[in-house]
Amino acid sequence: MAKRASGKRVEAEKTARPRRKVRAPSTRTPVRRTTRGAAAERVEPVAIEAPVAAPEPVPSAARVAVDDVLVDADEPRFERNQLRALVSVRRGDQVVYTEQVNLDWPGGREKFLRKATRALGAAGIATRIGEALLEELRALARVRAAAAASRVS
Repeated sequence: MAKRASGKRVEAEKTARPRRKVRAPSTRTPVRRTTRGAAAERVEPVAIEAPVAAPEPVPSAARVAVDDVLVDADEPRFERNQLRALVSVRRGDQVVYTEQVNLDWPGGREKFLRKATRALGAAGIATRIGEALLEELRALARVRAAAAASRVS
């Protein structure tokens, strides 16, 4: 019994908690696997030689240079009729900035330019990249993506 603040006693209601369901033991016996027979069934792998002279692949990257800064569009491809590529800004062996960019969408190009300019400034590089450079890169990447699509088809 619980006591209220007003002084009257009230019967506490007991609620039944749901009980956990217990399953009957299974009549199915577990399958036991042994390794005795597996040792006899092992098969040794066979080495297969690669072709000796493969044709040189067409380079899939588009590259534009400004001073000592390279802007690459790697793996250009069409997704939903939009040209997309992994665009990276490099100076020598140093990768300054890399991003997946939709080159057909002006907002995507603008965002890339804004972030790449910020990364170039942080790296202490005075070279600026602009919209004209990305337009040239876009034209080169479009040709490479079309060539890659025709090779696959």
